[in-house]
Amino acid sequence: MRFSSSALIADAALATIVASCTAADQDDHVDSGGVVSLHPVSGEPALVTLRTTDYRVRLTQPGERLAEFVAVWPDGTILWSPKREQNGVRCLGAEVPPERVLLAVDNLRGLLDDPALTMRSFTIPDSMFDEVVLFDGKRMSSIASCVHFWESNPMVVATDVGIVAVEDRDRDTLVRSRSAEFNQLLDTWTRCVTEVHELVPAEGRPTSFPKDGWWDSRTSRCRVIEYSK
Repeated sequence: MRFSSSALIADAALATIVASCTAADQDDHVDSGGVVSLHPVSGEPALVTLRTTDYRVRLTQPGERLAEFVAVWPDGTILWSPKREQNGVRCLGAEVPPERVLLAVDNLRGLLDDPALTMRSFTIPDSMFDEVVLFDGKRMSSIASCVHFWESNPMVVATDVGIVAVEDRDRDTLVRSRSAEFNQLLDTWTRCVTEVHELVPAEGRPTSFPKDGWWDSRTSRCRVIEYSK
């Protein structure tokens, strides 16, 4: 079975690809905007967000790992999801030093603005992926990946041309077939996620998830998203 379009190629051995990096103010990566988490008190958009997007409609089962979520603001406010629900708690909050947040932001900006990061458009439509978003109120940059979801199955490998089934081939050979540009994208993704995870404290207080907003790059305004219940 094979589907093909400019965005997707898939069959038993191949599905198109897996990670993306965009910058909303670059001519070749213009975006109309993006979803940002809003501060629980001030409503200010988060400076850094890490979240899982999953287009599948399903309920999280008891004991199942929760979707990734971390949001950080310039004042040091940080909200995140524990790995698993704890006594009904799905979101925790705390404060971290604002200077630590700014250091992480500088590191993320250096990673995302690297001109050598040339591979910036690898996605699978309607696939679950994680995304790191850096937003300073004027400019939004992001890097996203679903490689780790696919490669949790040892019988598939993410490559430049797609998700390839190992079948009777050597997995290490497939991994070595990745281009230097693709490997750099994966390395940058890992380093960005590590920067965000290192901001998360060991403990936090139970809280609610923040509201989401849609930032419109054309107007530089953010509006609250009202999700249907």
